[in-house]
Amino acid sequence: MELISESLIALSGESSKVEYALLKSSRHCPSGSGSVYSLICLSFDREGLVDQDFIYDISSDRATASRIFNAVVSGKVTPVSVKEVLYDLLSAS
Repeated sequence: MELISESLIALSGESSKVEYALLKSSRHCPSGSGSVYSLICLSFDREGLVDQDFIYDISSDRATASRIFNAVVSGKVTPVSVKEVLYDLLSAS
């Protein structure tokens, strides 16, 4: 896996932080091979890791994956709701 982008956001008024990473990996299947982009979302408080989510293959297009990543980061989406937000973003495309 290759790290494409990462971001760390402090949630206002709280001691919590959310870390995001956009990753690129290779996919090999009978119909062909190519790259896929995945998203990691981690939340932390003073005591350490609170929650996490890994979503494999949010897109095979780098521009689309970057757009989704930027929307998740700017929205300060947490691991608890990241799948629902991704569903909404992908449904709107």
